[in-house]
Amino acid sequence: MKRYLMLLAVPLLAMGCANEEPASPKSVYVPAPTQVKTPAPTTVSVAAPKPAPAPKAYFETKKDGTMYVFGSFASMKAFNQGGTGLQWIKKDGPNGEPVAMESGSDQLSDSLWGEYVKSHPKKVAP
Repeated sequence: MKRYLMLLAVPLLAMGCANEEPASPKSVYVPAPTQVKTPAPTTVSVAAPKPAPAPKAYFETKKDGTMYVFGSFASMKAFNQGGTGLQWIKKDGPNGEPVAMESGSDQLSDSLWGEYVKSHPKKVAP
């Protein structure tokens, strides 16, 4: 009979252990993570330094009723000191005035003409 009790006791004990919930661990308070608001990164725009202005490449002087236009100060200085040897392209200005432009190349004379026209716009008759 002891044997039968032992045989019944083992399955009962096994069932009792299976129904038990595991022991819960001790509760520990852990605060929720706080969200720290960091300020948005500030951007500082630093303006690039402005390049130095290009050396002036337009000079003019009036002589004997004609406006002479030069691409360099050295050319104008040589002309004013009586130098010869410069080549000229002659045109009528926006207001009919005679204009002589230094002609070292087509690009130079075109550039000088553009500057001259900007500096001396056509006058409108009243």
